[in-house]
Amino acid sequence: MRKWMILLLIAVLAAGCSNDKKNVDHQGSDPVGIPDTEQSGDQNDSGAGSAGNQKEESQTNNGDSAKEDDSSDKENNTDSDKKDTDKEDSQKGDTEKEDPSSNSSESQNEASGLVLYRPDTGTKKTFKVNGNYEVTYDVTAENEKFVQRIIHLGASSTLQIIRWGEDKASIVYEIQNPEDTSNQLDDFEAYKPPELLISLSQTGSGESPEWDIVAKGKTIKVPYGEFDKVYVVQQTNTSSNGKKTVRKDYYAPGMGLIKETTDVDGEQSYHAELVLTKVSK
Repeated sequence: MRKWMILLLIAVLAAGCSNDKKNVDHQGSDPVGIPDTEQSGDQNDSGAGSAGNQKEESQTNNGDSAKEDDSSDKENNTDSDKKDTDKEDSQKGDTEKEDPSSNSSESQNEASGLVLYRPDTGTKKTFKVNGNYEVTYDVTAENEKFVQRIIHLGASSTLQIIRWGEDKASIVYEIQNPEDTSNQLDDFEAYKPPELLISLSQTGSGESPEWDIVAKGKTIKVPYGEFDKVYVVQQTNTSSNGKKTVRKDYYAPGMGLIKETTDVDGEQSYHAELVLTKVSK
């Protein structure tokens, strides 16, 4: 009986150990009753990572959006700056177009100095010498450099070509009683040296054979009318016997020569005066 009980006890113990082992094995293979902290941690980590990724993506998207906004702003600013620059350039261009001061200045320079004293083509000036006989000056042609005139005194005539610039005027060609009195400005042979009539750079007392400006800005009255801003030039020639001949010419704006005087001293001295009496075109 005791043996049987011992055997039964051994069997029970053995069965209990077997069940314990099974329980242990079962718990080791499938730990359902034990909370899986690692798996939960992994899931939390996964969720946190997903949230983090979403946050990073959101931040990235926000950053990209901000960059796009900045780029858009920069482009807008660039376009605005470009428009402002184009507007300034346009305004400058308009100012340059609307400001004719430089062109006006150039035009004034082109018609300055002695050019303002040139007579126009077609002008016929009639003078009287000492109130007796007449002399006519006909301006028959002109261009940018030259003026052609024909002087008539009685039955004789003289064709002269004058180089008339801003600073001086000189006779460069002359022929007595010409057969051809047409425009010869493009086909003449200038003689040297030219005969100076007036030069703005030559001022003096007028005691030499050269024409000196002895006065300027004068107001001169002749039978035809009164002229302002007149230049007065003078030359003096002395003969071998010491006799002096003094000549004075008077030039007015837009008319040229308006008066001329000649004085000769000595035993046969005399005074001659040529003055403008009539102008026709």
